[in-house]
Amino acid sequence: EIVGATPHDADERFGTSVAMHGNLIVAGAPGYSAQSGVAYVYAADGTGPHTAAASWVEVAKLTGATSTASCESFGHAVDIHGTTIVVGQPSGMVGVVRAGAVHVLNSAGSAYRKWTHSVELTASDAGTNDNFGTCVSMPNRNTIVVGAPGDEVPGGATSAGSIYVFTGNGS
Repeated sequence: EIVGATPHDADERFGTSVAMHGNLIVAGAPGYSAQSGVAYVYAADGTGPHTAAASWVEVAKLTGATSTASCESFGHAVDIHGTTIVVGQPSGMVGVVRAGAVHVLNSAGSAYRKWTHSVELTASDAGTNDNFGTCVSMPNRNTIVVGAPGDEVPGGATSAGSIYVFTGNGS
């Protein structure tokens, strides 16, 4: 069990989402701070309080970059590949209610204690209640797949849902 350096509050929902790659774990807590949410990063670097060679220690607490509004659920979904973390925020996106957003954060090589916000991804056809970012997947360093279960199909079905695939490298 990893409890972390940060005490977890009631209704934080720590562990709603979890992903691991190499010696890093990212865990979402979308209920943190009136539902604005956070994602915690843990590293197995042998510096923790345990006697094992691979001690898991909290090294970062990530937040959304563009909004501090409550009820955005940053951390509802997470994934990690190498030194890139993607975090779903299905209730986020400035100006459109519950359209959703996904944040991409990077760390420079072994500097896993410092994460920089690279880009916020949103749907090109963002609409109210799309909940883009409900789930995220990063199968390799150049691909991010995002689920939007509330997206409407053109010409009809409400909440039919969509997936979006982003490819590329860098910002």
